[in-house]
Amino acid sequence: MASDSVVKESLTTASDGKKYKIKYYNLDVIISVGYRVKSKVGTRFRQWANVVLKDYLLRGYAVHQQVMALQQINLRIDAQNERLARIEDTIDQQQQQLDFVVRGNEKPEELLIPTGCVWDAYMFVCDLIRSAENRIILIDNFVDERVLAMLDKRNKGVAAEVHTRYYEQTKLDFDKHNQQYEPISYVQLPHAVHDRYLIIDDDVWLLGTSVKDMGRSLCTIIKVGFTVETVMNMVNR
Repeated sequence: MASDSVVKESLTTASDGKKYKIKYYNLDVIISVGYRVKSKVGTRFRQWANVVLKDYLLRGYAVHQQVMALQQINLRIDAQNERLARIEDTIDQQQQQLDFVVRGNEKPEELLIPTGCVWDAYMFVCDLIRSAENRIILIDNFVDERVLAMLDKRNKGVAAEVHTRYYEQTKLDFDKHNQQYEPISYVQLPHAVHDRYLIIDDDVWLLGTSVKDMGRSLCTIIKVGFTVETVMNMVNR
């Protein structure tokens, strides 16, 4: 077979940047002719070609099997990653829900109550009263039976004490209440007090209006940093 029919020489740029003359063989033509030649050389060629082709086929099959195995591993990894991503999303959602519940259960330290929100104000004060573990002290110039009913929502064993101005009807309300329910101490204020305070254990809350009137007009409830002793000393001067 003439080399010109199966070999082509081309100027090729190598990895070092230099150009070399490279011979390229037409494998298709070589195999096609080699399998048709009836001679000893043709027989040896076919034997050699069969060994080479078998080797390449086996190698190709092995590589294919490895590629398939790698693809299966990649598919399992992708599936695992998707599963982990879904688990992380679920955990994030549950954490957000938990944070919302926790925030919802936390009592704010200040509250601005718009005009007309009587129920919101009532519930906020009642929740404060229920949160007391040891004592409740209310300092309010004007108290009526509604305030006594709210204080009755306190936990059993929690002491309740009200400092207020003296009115005959107010004193009568306390006496009748204490005959039937857990007593609430009545203490007459020695002088007028402009602000109202609700003391829950060791926390002091400043009230923008009397408890009985909360929510009827714009008012604020805010926890202040004064100690109970400081407030009571001022009240009893």
